[in-house]
Amino acid sequence: MTRRHLHHTYDVKVNIRMAVVGSLLAVLFVCVELRAFYIQVLQNKNYSRKASNMHQRRITLYPRRGTIYDRAGKPLALTVKAPSIYIRPREIKDKKAAIQFLHGVLGISRSRAVKMVKSKNYFLWVKRYASERLAKKVSDAGFKGFGIIMEYKRVYPQGPLAAHLLGFAGVDTRGLEGIEEEYNKILQPDPVEIRIEKDGFSRGIVMDVDEYFANAEGNSIVLTIDTRIQAVLEEELRHACEEFEAKYCMGLVMSPNTGEVLAGAVYPSFDPNHFSDYSRTQWRNRLITDVIEPGSTFKVFLLATALQEKVVSLDELFYCENGRYPFYDRVISDYKPFGYLSVEETVVYSSNICAGKIALELGTERMFSYIRAFGFGERTGIDFPGESLGILRDPSEWSPVDLFSAGFGQGLGVTPLQLLNAFNAVINGGYLLRPYLVAEIRSPEGRVLRHTPVLFKRRILDERVSALVRTTLVKVVEEGTGRNARIPGYKVGGKTGTAQKFDIEEGRYSDEKYHALFIGMAPARNPKFSILIVVDEPQKSIYGGEVAAPVFRRVMEYALRAYDIPPDVPPDTTFTRVGLAGETGRTYQ
Repeated sequence: MTRRHLHHTYDVKVNIRMAVVGSLLAVLFVCVELRAFYIQVLQNKNYSRKASNMHQRRITLYPRRGTIYDRAGKPLALTVKAPSIYIRPREIKDKKAAIQFLHGVLGISRSRAVKMVKSKNYFLWVKRYASERLAKKVSDAGFKGFGIIMEYKRVYPQGPLAAHLLGFAGVDTRGLEGIEEEYNKILQPDPVEIRIEKDGFSRGIVMDVDEYFANAEGNSIVLTIDTRIQAVLEEELRHACEEFEAKYCMGLVMSPNTGEVLAGAVYPSFDPNHFSDYSRTQWRNRLITDVIEPGSTFKVFLLATALQEKVVSLDELFYCENGRYPFYDRVISDYKPFGYLSVEETVVYSSNICAGKIALELGTERMFSYIRAFGFGERTGIDFPGESLGILRDPSEWSPVDLFSAGFGQGLGVTPLQLLNAFNAVINGGYLLRPYLVAEIRSPEGRVLRHTPVLFKRRILDERVSALVRTTLVKVVEEGTGRNARIPGYKVGGKTGTAQKFDIEEGRYSDEKYHALFIGMAPARNPKFSILIVVDEPQKSIYGGEVAAPVFRRVMEYALRAYDIPPDVPPDTTFTRVGLAGETGRTYQ
């Protein structure tokens, strides 16, 4: 092959190589252009967000929660701003100094401080709702990777007052118990996700939630609660628990004609501002969640049922067996021997034996149907979470002993709310109402969005029967077991109860553990208030007339005076009020 031909062949190869390289460069250029188009146009938002996130982290914040007021407009739960401290561990350069600051200044344990600073997370809370003093120390220190957010915090300005009704809201102001939980969606607007930004030095900027929630606020609610009565009730329950060394005490005050709950308390209580310092059992509103036996307070319903069904009259006599009555495999006893008592006297002096005989006259089917009509064995429908049904066995399972025992409130499980709500139906003319705690829902501007109406569920008794029972209940207080509930100038009616507690471990009723109860109303002719007091396992006395009735009297006396209810009879100066042993003369303004 000639040199010229070889040179030509070489040139061809070079040209081919150059063409291939050029083609590859052209393809690469096209790929780069396509990639640039994909990034800058098609994925612009995505990559912009990623770039932004190099300087921003997202967290969830909650708007201002609505206020809870009592019936007079006093705030019981409101929202304030408080500083929350956070760190961004990846941005902390001087980790040793940061650990020392977290431990020595902010009070974080050293082991937790080490874990936080060495964490791979982008964002960690250090202290939610810290003090202004600590927040200032963080700002003054100027640590890289530290920051502060002014958040909303739920506070309870009245402290423990009405804690079991209010419940509480936790971190992020979400309702966790009580009214706060039941009305969470009403009180709390939807949260939003925000970005935590960095300044040029990568130090935390102090931010304020108002920047994000300028016009966002939850609706407010107005409760039926009267905090004046609530405070007196809580004080009296505390004194009763301490005086009788009881496990706990409960009290409930209602308007029998509307179903409004005016006060409700359980002692020992808790402070919702520091709810995590207490056990879960102390949070529980036993008035609504717990089941007790009504004891002799149930004789109120026995009397109403027997009169409504016309199986007895008030003056009809029953033989009470002188206090001891063998019945099938049981021996029924009274607290003292009685011979013959009228139906009215059976309730006034609280004979179990005669009450059981009246129950037999009614029979299982009628007895059970009225028990259900009074609302036992079903929820009342109150606007509060966790309400119990109570315990009510099917009548097909009842033996004669069960029927007899039901006459004096044994073998039935009721909540305190069920008990007082049913009592209201007896004294208000025979109407079973739905109890409620929230009177109004208001917009952030104060406009009424909803007003809770009185809800009549059903009528159970005639007015005549209701009036006869009220008259009998007055005699219980004036002549019978409830004399410690007397209030000079007023006709007060009520019923005592001493209920044996069932011992699950022993499988029988305890001879040592009791509930002492008193349920009553005033003024008797047209009751404005009804009150239930329950004392669990009192030690110095077990009788409702001695333990619970004096608590009822003092709370009722205050309520009548607070609402300017005029006396309905001239003050009775012929008797001396019988009080608790060592009772102090407490007065309320």
